[in-house]
Amino acid sequence: MKTRGLLGHLVFKTQLSKTVMTDHSKPIYVLAGMDAISQIGSPPAIVGSRSPLDQWKQLFLSTFPQEAEAVLPDDPTKDSKYNESIIDSVRAQKMRSWSGLRSYR
Repeated sequence: MKTRGLLGHLVFKTQLSKTVMTDHSKPIYVLAGMDAISQIGSPPAIVGSRSPLDQWKQLFLSTFPQEAEAVLPDDPTKDSKYNESIIDSVRAQKMRSWSGLRSYR
């Protein structure tokens, strides 16, 4: 019902509901200005953390582990994981025609 009310407000300029949903097991619904840091509460005590921000960060990273970013090769067209003979042959043909145009000028 929250999504329906929000869409109705945005599309038809109806009155926006002022209810707040903060239950983590349901979709979170908090309007701008309806929350405060004091309502969030203090983070659970984590050994080795100094500031509350560090504690929240460590809790977030333990709940949602981050994956290492993939390193792209210098020339992705020469990556062996993505070999496609038809596309590679068309690309080679296009490169030959472009090099012919460059030498023509």
